[in-house]
Amino acid sequence: MCLNPKLARWLAISLLAFAACPAHAKEHNGLRYVLVADPQAGASQTLDLLLPETAGKAPLLVLVAHELWMPQPGGRLSAHTIAREMQQRGVAVAVVRHRQGPVFRQMAAVEDLASAIRFLAASAARYGFDSEHIFLMGYFAGAFDALDLVLDPNRDELPGIAGVISVDGILELERKYTRHEPWRKVIDAAFGADPSAWKGRTPRQWVRADAPPILLLNSAAGGAGQLAEAQDFLFALRHAGHPAAEFFAMTQRDRASILHFGGQRNLVREIVLSFMGVPTSDPETRASVALQRRWQNPPFDSREFWKRGAERVRTHAVTAALRADLKQALERFASEEFATTPLAEYHAINLADWLEIPGAVSGTGDYLSLTNVRGERFYLSTQQVRKYQPQLVIGIDQERNLFRYLAFYQTRRQYSWKDAPEPVRSARPLGAFLHFPGPVPDAVRTNGIARFGLLAGGIERHREDPFGSLAGLPEVVLGALYYRNGCVSCHVFRGFSARSHHVVATNGEVQGGFAEPLVSYPDAVLKRFFYTPREAARIIGVEPNIVVEQATDPMYRLISAEKKP
Repeated sequence: MCLNPKLARWLAISLLAFAACPAHAKEHNGLRYVLVADPQAGASQTLDLLLPETAGKAPLLVLVAHELWMPQPGGRLSAHTIAREMQQRGVAVAVVRHRQGPVFRQMAAVEDLASAIRFLAASAARYGFDSEHIFLMGYFAGAFDALDLVLDPNRDELPGIAGVISVDGILELERKYTRHEPWRKVIDAAFGADPSAWKGRTPRQWVRADAPPILLLNSAAGGAGQLAEAQDFLFALRHAGHPAAEFFAMTQRDRASILHFGGQRNLVREIVLSFMGVPTSDPETRASVALQRRWQNPPFDSREFWKRGAERVRTHAVTAALRADLKQALERFASEEFATTPLAEYHAINLADWLEIPGAVSGTGDYLSLTNVRGERFYLSTQQVRKYQPQLVIGIDQERNLFRYLAFYQTRRQYSWKDAPEPVRSARPLGAFLHFPGPVPDAVRTNGIARFGLLAGGIERHREDPFGSLAGLPEVVLGALYYRNGCVSCHVFRGFSARSHHVVATNGEVQGGFAEPLVSYPDAVLKRFFYTPREAARIIGVEPNIVVEQATDPMYRLISAEKKP
């Protein structure tokens, strides 16, 4: 009888799985995953299987045991250490050894990984893990092989692949080959001396919308080049319509420490477990990962700017002025947030051009308000727009949704003088923002953060100049009300109608802790804000907004005088 080749392969794998070690043991070492081993392979075509103590079907993590395509003395990867940490947390783990160079080419490693996964899928019922939830994880070259295996359209589909995890993965070969002599030797040994053997086999070339979920974890050790590789790959996946690609830049880890999965609180381990859908007993780290994952696909976006203004978007080189805006928006978080991008160029629409687009702006008149996702307002006149040519920045490098860049914070109280629900963690996203490419006076460039986090629907025209209600006030008071302290960017006062609030980090909704009308604050609260601002800030748990001494008395008297009897 002549068997169909695929049926014959399935039968061989099933027989091999049946002949493996008894299922009751928690660790099975040296399992042969090919029916007939390569005579030159030695023990390389084997795997070790570690099973969790808990009963039930556990997800399976398949770990590529090698970090390069040839043996590496003193390598960083300790696959069994990772495996035991994950085993203790309810995950079944297979540590897979594959054929390596210089005897074997990279293709042999990928073929071995495919054989190992088929063997494991056929063995799932025997060993008690879930054959529908198999995750493949590789470090360095192992990540390249894992992505090669699941993305290359010329390969047979594998059973049960629920996701792929790349840790400091090699995602691009040509740059390494052309710029670094040691890498040329490694790539030649793995693929052969003819570059055509690998030039068409970079993971970025195979991206597609129907690929399994992909998690990219990168340390800072590879520098901007390695992080840029990961980000380029991420954007290629998104551009292809892939719905479940995630990228975490672990800027506090290097290539050794990113492989440490131990300890009570371990962010890298928690990200991997969360990606696999495995709950853990560390609620604080779990919550942190959930928030970062939520903002991989933010509740806000800039699509309307890109859609309506497609023909008016211009690309500019990043300047010191733009970097200063980023630093102001995210304060101390800016350097970490932008560690993954070269900050080479930004994409913007001149605000004057946006105002000319039919239907882009509501209302009529020569005065503008720009309201952000936190309810803060920035004010300009059309005359100032023509004079200073501000830009709506809607993208940086390849990132088109700047709401992915953000800072998290949590206050102690919503209000300093009345009870309210206990605050939850809040988010302050960068979002689209208003940027002045040239010098402008302080009265135009407010030091507040109202011009960040903008949505297309938040730009309105008005007939009345809100600043007309402040005519005659001393300059020092005007500074406190607007461009220095930003009172009217957040609060209702005279002709200004802002009512700012915190944004719930988990869903982007309004949290509360509203900036109430200035005249509604109790006298004791006003005094505390103006005369002991650090105490007021400490009660709420925020940074103090200190009014300059010369403006303190005039501001307090102004607001007190406008209170209704």
